[in-house]
Amino acid sequence: MAEGLLVENDGNDMESLGSRVYDILLQNSFFQEAEKNEFGIIKHSKMHDLLHDLACSISKVESFNVENHKSDIIPPRVRNLAIRSLDDHESYKMALKRMQIICELCFQVIRYLIAFWTLRALRCFSLQELPSQLRSLISLRHLVVHRGEDFEMPLEIGKLTCLRTLKFFNIGHENGRRIEELGYLKNLRGKVVIRRLQHVNGKAEAARACLTEKPNIHKLKLVWSRSREGNNFDDEQVLEGLDPHPNIKSLSIEGFCGDNLPSWIMNRSISDQVIRLEKLIELELINCKRCLEIPTLGCLPLLKFLVLTGLENVKSIGPSFYYPHNYDINESRRRRNNRLAFPALEKFTLGSMTNLEEWIEMSSNDSDQVVNAFPRLEYLKIDDCPNISRFPSHSFLCVKELEINGVKKRGGLLLDGISNNNFSSLTSLRLNNVSDVTCLPKRLLYDKQRIMSMYIGNCPSLTHIELSAHNLKSLETICIYDCEKLKSIRYLIQGEAESGGFNSLQTLHLSNCRNLVSFPIDFRSLPSCLLILSISQCLRLRSLPNGCISCLSGLTELWIGPFSIEVGLASFNEIFQGIQQLHSLETLELFGWPLFESLPDNLQHITTLKYFKIYDFGMEALPEWIGTLASLEYLSLYRCRRMKHLPSKQCLTKLTYLSIEDCGELSERCRPHESEWHKISHISSIHVEGKWLWSEDQ
Repeated sequence: MAEGLLVENDGNDMESLGSRVYDILLQNSFFQEAEKNEFGIIKHSKMHDLLHDLACSISKVESFNVENHKSDIIPPRVRNLAIRSLDDHESYKMALKRMQIICELCFQVIRYLIAFWTLRALRCFSLQELPSQLRSLISLRHLVVHRGEDFEMPLEIGKLTCLRTLKFFNIGHENGRRIEELGYLKNLRGKVVIRRLQHVNGKAEAARACLTEKPNIHKLKLVWSRSREGNNFDDEQVLEGLDPHPNIKSLSIEGFCGDNLPSWIMNRSISDQVIRLEKLIELELINCKRCLEIPTLGCLPLLKFLVLTGLENVKSIGPSFYYPHNYDINESRRRRNNRLAFPALEKFTLGSMTNLEEWIEMSSNDSDQVVNAFPRLEYLKIDDCPNISRFPSHSFLCVKELEINGVKKRGGLLLDGISNNNFSSLTSLRLNNVSDVTCLPKRLLYDKQRIMSMYIGNCPSLTHIELSAHNLKSLETICIYDCEKLKSIRYLIQGEAESGGFNSLQTLHLSNCRNLVSFPIDFRSLPSCLLILSISQCLRLRSLPNGCISCLSGLTELWIGPFSIEVGLASFNEIFQGIQQLHSLETLELFGWPLFESLPDNLQHITTLKYFKIYDFGMEALPEWIGTLASLEYLSLYRCRRMKHLPSKQCLTKLTYLSIEDCGELSERCRPHESEWHKISHISSIHVEGKWLWSEDQ
């Protein structure tokens, strides 16, 4: 294409011909391992090494990067150029006349290029503005500029009628920057973002963008600015006039301030023959804060990805979400053409819908039978919907990931509703900031044989958790954190004899549950494949782990302590008996109490330890045996406020990083020219009280 070998004809432009040639080359293995995006469009592929070397040897004489060459002369066969500045070199100026593709430009170069109408591709990453004379590049097909909402478009960009690629268009007040400029660009393709739609006045002006006449735009984003003032908005009429071509695959609407979305997206009345946006694969409605209703989306046959976030006025998601009002389910069943609602949807996110109270299912017209829906849904997230309490009674048979976050008022009711559904394929469960839940519903975790990860955090009312190896046989990761009222965790409550514990468990993380008293864990019941064990910041925990830690032969990371102050240093030290037998342990984070005046002695025998962090211990000096940790590279000391001395320099020779924070007198002594500085000055990275320190030799 860049060589001009593809000749346009009446029915096909150069890009369409190039796409066909590419497909032929792919079919004949000239290109390999093609990877497609979510819309089925090829993003990239690989070329065989021999063919790549051949192509490079042929094309290198036609491509030139000025910064990589000392010569002021650009070879005569160069047609593709990367240049940042002209620097008054006449040879550069002359060479620009024959270019077709230029990238990495400065403003000076672009102004010089205006006179050369043959330029077809222009890419600029760092420019703050483009010259208004850009409109003279009438052969330009691809303009790639990466700028934000404040960027002003060059005047009369609509004169570039050959333009295929334009990543965004920021609407302005003045003539030449209005939305009608887009109307002249009938060949646009790929992704287009239209920003600052608040500058458009009414449906008629919006329609001048002629989006319905642009069949090759597959991804469209329509954005109103957040910073606009006032309440008298004309967004409904503007959006009504921005009806895209039916070929659209991805649509995002952001900052819309109308009460009702336009007719072309609501789908409130359809026939068997006509479905609006029937090729839509992805839909995002973001911060449409005044919208009262969600469109009818269940009838879209190809919709895979749906994000509804910031629709603060919506109180209910009900039957109209699934089918339009004129759709007779029973009649469709009799005619044997019954459509499943959301037949292709794979990912669904509900977020920041502060007034949403219910999401209810749709039943058939003359019975209570629930309509089948979401047969392919794999990911479901409800985020920051504090008032939601009702959940639809569908069978979510394919959902693998379920995430509930920010249900601050009626979390218990919501979880009860979720527990009554069939999530038999669930592999990941995340519950965060869910209030009004004292214990997890038993059905929520019952017979979840496929679940591999479970995260429970910041649930302020949660007091008890039950974990059963019988129901959670595939569990690999358990994370429980920031549950301030949690008092007990019942671990392996049933099926212990048959299951032998959580045989697949690789990560067990328990932190910052400050009222936890009971967690009866036995190292011997944990699998040898466990890689990460964290039991930290549980300040009332009295039941320490039983058994020998050496049972965890695969352990690579250990974060532990402090427990109840009643436990005492002697009992705390017993946890580490046999730790020297953990030949894979590389990371240790140790949390103590200020009254603990020594570290556990068994730690000195860990030859594989690389990262060692010590928190809140009360000793005055680090022990000399730190030098026996043969692999130690990273040492951090936090809140060891009684500490005054480090071990000798010989014990710290292998360190590459040292961090000291909130350690009182020691922090002062470790500054340049102070008493402890000579012990650490050789270390390449030193961080003390938030500042980096270097020796004079570095």
